[in-house]
Amino acid sequence: MPSRSGNRGSVLLLDTSVVVKWYIEEENSVEALTIRDSFLDDRLEIFFPDLGLYELANALRYSGLFSEEEIQLYLQSAIDIGMQIVPIDPSVLKAAISLSLARNLAVYDSYFAALADSIGAIYITADEKALKKLSDLMHVEGLARRK
Repeated sequence: MPSRSGNRGSVLLLDTSVVVKWYIEEENSVEALTIRDSFLDDRLEIFFPDLGLYELANALRYSGLFSEEEIQLYLQSAIDIGMQIVPIDPSVLKAAISLSLARNLAVYDSYFAALADSIGAIYITADEKALKKLSDLMHVEGLARRK
């Protein structure tokens, strides 16, 4: 997966809560856009589970800010930006279920953290509730802490 050419900090797996901030201005959008710009400048590798595309479409839809055409455009731009979209991996799903039960966290949230660990990436999230439950894991970092 990752090229492993740099250190682990240059390989990120983004939570949907981070990618949403590329399209909706909210707290820590500047940090999210900095990550995106660093990726576009080839200073970072970014991975994103295919599950995140569904979550992104849903977040944009329920924001009430965008038309159907805009949602489709933004979703396509997230795909076209060149992040490595990672298909579901059954072994990572098993790890996510274990993590979910151990941390009292939704399986889909746990999947992002488990996938990041499996590919040697830092998992970046803006979801403070999930972060509290995962903060002791070395490969998990909050977006707000990237200032």
